[in-house]
This record gives sequence, C-alpha cells and structure tokens, in this order.
Amino acid sequence: MQRRSLAATSTAALTTLTAVVVMMLAVIFVTPRPAWAHSTLRGTDPADGSTLDAPPSRISLVFSEAVWADYATVAVTRDGGGQIPADPPQVTDTTLSVAVRDVTAGDYHVAWRVVSADGHPISGEFSFTVAAPPATVATTAPAAPAGGTSTAPSTATTAAPRPTDPAPTPPATSEPAEGGGNGWVIGVVIAGLAVLGGTVLLIRRNRE
Repeated sequence: MQRRSLAATSTAALTTLTAVVVMMLAVIFVTPRPAWAHSTLRGTDPADGSTLDAPPSRISLVFSEAVWADYATVAVTRDGGGQIPADPPQVTDTTLSVAVRDVTAGDYHVAWRVVSADGHPISGEFSFTVAAPPATVATTAPAAPAGGTSTAPSTATTAAPRPTDPAPTPPATSEPAEGGGNGWVIGVVIAGLAVLGGTVLLIRRNRE
C-alpha cells in the first residue's frame, strides 16, 4: 500500500513539473516579439548626409520611444578641427536635442549614445556638411566710346551659384546592444526552479 501511495505521489509530482516546464516554454517562445522591442532612431536634424546653407544651432534626434536624458551623450566633431562646444542634452517626449556653438563651414560627424526607457543602451552616428557662404564676383562696366560723355565706372556684384543639397538620405540605423529588458523571463525561470525544488523535496519525504 505504501509503495502504491509513493508511486502515485511521484507521478503527480512529475505531472506538475512537466506542466510548469511547458508553461515556461510557452511564455518564452509564444510571447509576441514587439514586447521585447527597444527604442530605435527614426530621424535626425540635420539629416544624415545633408548639406546645409547655414550652420545649425541645435542637433536633434527622434526616437521611437522615450530615452533617458541623464544617460545621453551627443558628440559633434568637425573634420580636422576637433569637437565643437555643446550644451547638455535635453529630452522632450521622444526627441533628444543638444545646442551647439561655433559651427562654421565644413564637414561634421555626430556620435550619440542613449539609454531607452526599458534600460537598453543604443548608439549610432551620422554626418552632415555646412556649405561655405556664396562668393561675390566684381564686374566693371565697359568704358564709354571716345568723344562721348564719360561716365564713372560702376561695379556690380553677382552671387555665385550655391551648391545644391543632395537627396535626403535615411537616418543612420542603430543596433541595440545585447542584454537588458528580459528580467521578467528570468523571474519565470526562477519560479519554475522553485516548483522543481519543492517537487523533489516532496518525493524524498514520501520515500522516507
């Protein structure tokens, strides 16, 4: 009779353990992927690869979700000229922006790193160009014919054609770093291990 009771208890324990394992696997693999998504970069101002007629006073990045301003870094460097001065980053809704100074004509590179609302760090980079001011060309009016009324030479300035902006390019993509955001999965695994330990303890007690 005791052996039958022990066998029945062991069978029930194994059944419970199997159900817990199946539930854990279902939660991990059946959960929709969007629930694990992290913030991504949607666009920048200036746009990646763009050419500006005037220097910008602010660099902006727009994300799909909110990011932490306390952990954001935005570094703007001029080709051959080092990093330019910039204020601390500010966040409004899903837009991260930073005020910049001393931007002149030239090529610029922006490197950024943020932490999304779920604690996942992401980073990326993009570039833009500030065009030089249009040059002026002086022209002299032809001299008056001999015997005619002389007039003082006059000068006129014409603006040289300005470079056209290249076609807008999509914003630089960012690759989310590994790790973070799956703490709830670890909780499910820990709960399953607790049930497993309780089941093993119950089997040992019944055998005694």
